[in-house]
Amino acid sequence: VYTASKAAVVGFSSGLRAEMRYKGLPVTVSCILPGIVLEAGMAHDKSAQSGADIGKVTAIFGWSYPAETASAVVNAIRHDSPEVFVNFPPFRPIAVLLSMFPRLGDFLLDIPLPI
Repeated sequence: VYTASKAAVVGFSSGLRAEMRYKGLPVTVSCILPGIVLEAGMAHDKSAQSGADIGKVTAIFGWSYPAETASAVVNAIRHDSPEVFVNFPPFRPIAVLLSMFPRLGDFLLDIPLPI
């Protein structure tokens, strides 16, 4: 459900941005994708509750810090960026690979994770 809702937010943001530009309205939309946020947020809270190390997850999907996400929001507004991936290592190459090789996602999901 989480992944589907995130995909919906990205799609909605993209469509809304295009519609605002098409209609010539002075509104812009940016979608900030921080990945797994260390020191705060859902992944941090789940890890703290369970005592699990999220190192294996961040090794695959990357990570970011709250200050980096805040900075990405400011930069997206300043530069009118449609999408900003914040995490390191960058997730965009993985997203491209998943589009090219859909079974790669199955492989990644088969890797045992601590959560």
